[in-house]
Amino acid sequence: MMPRTDWPVVVVGGGPTGLTLANLLAQYGVRVLLVEKNASTVGEPRAVSIDDEALRTVQTFGAVDAVLSQVMLGYGSDYYAESGRRFLHVKPTAQEYGYPKRNAFRQPVFEAQLAAHLRERPAADLWFGAELVGFQQDVDSVTASVRRADEIGRASCR
Repeated sequence: MMPRTDWPVVVVGGGPTGLTLANLLAQYGVRVLLVEKNASTVGEPRAVSIDDEALRTVQTFGAVDAVLSQVMLGYGSDYYAESGRRFLHVKPTAQEYGYPKRNAFRQPVFEAQLAAHLRERPAADLWFGAELVGFQQDVDSVTASVRRADEIGRASCR
């Protein structure tokens, strides 16, 4: 049986949202456990675009330089009629938040970058290959039952 461990926050799900949330919490010194049932980040893309506000969020926790090294900034799209005539060209040019509004990325690379950054944070623990199988909640806390390596352990959080 795994030892019971306490964190202020447990994040379940290691996709872009969970990894971003855990990185933000760790940036501010909040101890966080990220639990993800898959053995690693995704291998296939589910999204292809990241916007300016998301890049600012990544900048907040210090991973923007690594992320930008693999992003194509400011891409546009052309839309064609069945006849082959282009009827719309979209190329965002405004940069209210310091980055172009539309940027191409590879989700598997992005998630791996977020996970790598999180692993460097002393306030964060990552449990890939761990699945939330239940939880109990009271007024002050939640105790999660987590299956990891064929053992079920407890992770409690406030």
